[in-house]
Amino acid sequence: MPTAGILFGLGAAALQSIAYLCSRWFVTRGGGGARRLLALSHIQMGVAAALLLPLLWPADMPPPGRFALGLVAATAFYLLAQAALFRTLKTVDASRISPMLGLKIVIVAVLSALFMGATLSFRQWLAVAMSFAGVWLLRQAGARVPWKCVFVVLGACFFYCMSDIYIAKLVKDLAPLPTFRASLVGVCMSYALSGLFGLALWLWTRRAAPTPLQAPNPTVPQSHGPTAPQSHGPTVPQSHGPTVPQS
Repeated sequence: MPTAGILFGLGAAALQSIAYLCSRWFVTRGGGGARRLLALSHIQMGVAAALLLPLLWPADMPPPGRFALGLVAATAFYLLAQAALFRTLKTVDASRISPMLGLKIVIVAVLSALFMGATLSFRQWLAVAMSFAGVWLLRQAGARVPWKCVFVVLGACFFYCMSDIYIAKLVKDLAPLPTFRASLVGVCMSYALSGLFGLALWLWTRRAAPTPLQAPNPTVPQSHGPTAPQSHGPTVPQSHGPTVPQS
């Protein structure tokens, strides 16, 4: 069982790295921006989650009032984290941003110790310190990440941590469902809600986009001021002396 968990973790990390690379390509060379990526990606995930949700929906589903807070909070914090991450990927390469997300381990440890009453052993705190040191060394190597982007990534890590905390609350609130099934149902509901947000953002983005100016009619000549007539034939000499009376 521990070996399977490690393998699943490595697989998730590999797929997440590919997602970062694809996101970086989309916001820089794919013809889209961070806002468009946030909308379209979550519309797709929302559709997939909505299709799976009826298959996972249990007959003994708890009332919505019990898990609504955890669902909305987990989704909101997740979307804030994604928006911050996509915004940073627009200016900084994915290979520089991905290691910095390791600060999430530090933030989770601090939040758990301060607000959730968790007790960490010396080895665990040592691992947290090593994670922080690794992120710092990676930032120092090569081209440094601007401090503005560092703070945005820290915000993304914080929002991811808060989303994880409320996801755990959501799973507990879905009791008496088994933990695995509650996790699947909770994730699908969160992605379906994210899809609704993505759809609203996409519609708002299209409405707020500036309307392209109408192209001028090529058949109608445009005049920007009085123009002098042009002659392409032989010119008539002009006389500047006295005129001869005509009879």
